[in-house]
Amino acid sequence: MNKAKTKIITDFATWTAFSAARRSPIRSQEDLTKLINKPDYEKILRNKKVNSSSFTRWHRTSVKKIKQAAGTGFSYGWAAKLINVYLKSRVYLGGENRLCLISYLHPPIDQYLIAGLKEEVRKMGGEEHHLDTLKKYKSIVKIDKKFYENLIAVFREISKEKNCKLIELEQFWKWN
Repeated sequence: MNKAKTKIITDFATWTAFSAARRSPIRSQEDLTKLINKPDYEKILRNKKVNSSSFTRWHRTSVKKIKQAAGTGFSYGWAAKLINVYLKSRVYLGGENRLCLISYLHPPIDQYLIAGLKEEVRKMGGEEHHLDTLKKYKSIVKIDKKFYENLIAVFREISKEKNCKLIELEQFWKWN
């Protein structure tokens, strides 16, 4: 990929993550941009041997870095959302390291994704535990590490049932 395209994709990814966090406890563009840039994205983007375990470890470490830099009041959910939107823009939309990473990307979690997934699980006549977990979602502020990992586990099961990638659960995002 040429330098211009890489810069455009990177800038767009930063802007999308910033925009997704417009309701977070941190509103300053400068402060949010610093948080967005905390993870070592190049480590994961340049790794041609990424697997589910290595991505999960990298993601946990990256969320922790953002949370530590942000201080109290910035939930695990907000930190994960910054990473997930950023990577969605660079990998899924921008095509960076697409073949290696795309299967592991987490969808950004919010009330609209949860609403759409609840509706889809009901239509599928899906597992009751899927609905039980989805119903526990109250807000991004309430997402801690344990609940986040439970949601991702349920998302993985739903994506298998729907025969799509984890990130592609966003097709069920519903905002009305």
